[in-house]
Amino acid sequence: MSRKEDEILSGLRRAMALDEQSHGQDNSDFARDLKNLAQLLKDNNRLEEAEPLMRQALLNYRTRLGVQHQTSQTVLVIYAELLQAMGRSEEQIHAMLRELAPEAFPK
Repeated sequence: MSRKEDEILSGLRRAMALDEQSHGQDNSDFARDLKNLAQLLKDNNRLEEAEPLMRQALLNYRTRLGVQHQTSQTVLVIYAELLQAMGRSEEQIHAMLRELAPEAFPK
């Protein structure tokens, strides 16, 4: 990770901490911060660090906006791509997504 990316990562973590302190974890600003931080980590191949953050962002968006909302759908796709990059099989990805957002995957 370059120095500039380290600075961006640090800034995202500060923003996330401020949003959490001001509004708690159950708000869209915090979810956006989680998603952005996870995306930066993913882009720098820090997949194990990115996964729980992206999962938490997805759960937050799903709870606040519903799984059919465009933002929730976008984060769902990004999370699936992250799991794929981590080497998860299609079956594992589908099972994980069904667990996190069952209403998006009716039986």
